[in-house]
Amino acid sequence: MVQEGTFREDLYFRLAVIPINLPPLRSRKEDIPLLINHFFKRAKQRHGFRNLKMSKEVIEALIKYDFPGNVRELENLIERMVVLSDGETLKITDVPEHILKPKSDLNDVRIDLPSDGIQLEEIEREIIRRALQMNDWNQSKTARYLGITRSALIYRMKKFGLDKTD
Repeated sequence: MVQEGTFREDLYFRLAVIPINLPPLRSRKEDIPLLINHFFKRAKQRHGFRNLKMSKEVIEALIKYDFPGNVRELENLIERMVVLSDGETLKITDVPEHILKPKSDLNDVRIDLPSDGIQLEEIEREIIRRALQMNDWNQSKTARYLGITRSALIYRMKKFGLDKTD
């Protein structure tokens, strides 16, 4: 980033004194219950839900999830669930669907490749089209399903000329 001019060189050298290697949250599953407890207590205090409880099913579901957004995603998720709660107990129904629904195993995906070759963009376009159809063309749901941002999905939809008429 320094070489590209997008990060100040002097700031880089100030911060690079001691490199910190922190593995992603998905590699530190044993940390998740502690982080859940910490963020849950803090969110309850912040929003005045002092008596709110969290079911074991919710904790188990959060431990199973990979958290591509790492600790910030976990923190924001817990905050969201607290704010939207009924004020008594966070139940499994309070956990967003994309957390509960595991990503499909790539070994289950069947793609017939023609012997004369294929363009990777053709496959990407078809996957995005199917995901959009499966999610009733809801861009936010489709982006979550594909594990990309909504703006990245919109970019690809424009790139491939995808709209509801497809």
